Amino acid sequence: MGAKRTFVDLDAAGPRHEYRAILAKIKKDAVCPFCPQNFKYHTRPILHETRHWLSTENFAPYIGTKHQFLLLHKKHIEHLTEMSPAAWGELLKHAQWLCKKYDLPAGSIFMRFGDVKYTNASVAHLHAQLLIGTKRAKKTFPIAPPLGFSTKPYIPKK
Repeated sequence: MGAKRTFVDLDAAGPRHEYRAILAKIKKDAVCPFCPQNFKYHTRPILHETRHWLSTENFAPYIGTKHQFLLLHKKHIEHLTEMSPAAWGELLKHAQWLCKKYDLPAGSIFMRFGDVKYTNASVAHLHAQLLIGTKRAKKTFPIAPPLGFSTKPYIPKK
């Protein structure tokens, strides 16, 4: 009998200990938590749903975000090369819907796909994130979502 498939990466939880505990449960259950039939682990409601995507708030947001949304491809795919042109169009519509619904003056969108050992994603399921922090001021700091790995440390200039 083969080994159970692992859909989550515990290391990607970083210092978010509660999130790590949830990922450990998901790993034990050997399911993909971003697939709609397994969405029981997610504690936030679905905000918007179309044929290919659903949008929700991230229940383990990065420090400093005012809003952080997950845009999840409903079919379990892991790589960008598996996404259809229709799904691309719907992704744009979800992002636009979120911007209008939450009156976002700006934001950042990034997508995670492929091997989590390259992307530092916690879940091996193609997904995008839309986030916004606060407006830059004297005592603000950049939000730093981990977007992969480097052979050199990132040291922000002071």
